[in-house]
Amino acid sequence: RARQLGQLCPQYVKDVVLLKAGHCPHDEVPHQVNQEMIKFMRERILPAEEDMVDASTASSHPGVQAPVGV
Repeated sequence: RARQLGQLCPQYVKDVVLLKAGHCPHDEVPHQVNQEMIKFMRERILPAEEDMVDASTASSHPGVQAPVGV
């Protein structure tokens, strides 16, 4: 099912990670789950947060335009 998700939504799913776990991977292999979640946040969430801060800073300064679409 994870592979199907990756094929259906490649723009949202960069790398599908298949863990050797069952119904509750965060309990069975927490170190693997945590490692992949941290990687996801560093690659996908933090850069977006930095872009938001940059746009906010730019819009708060007179004469500086925020990027289009923000």
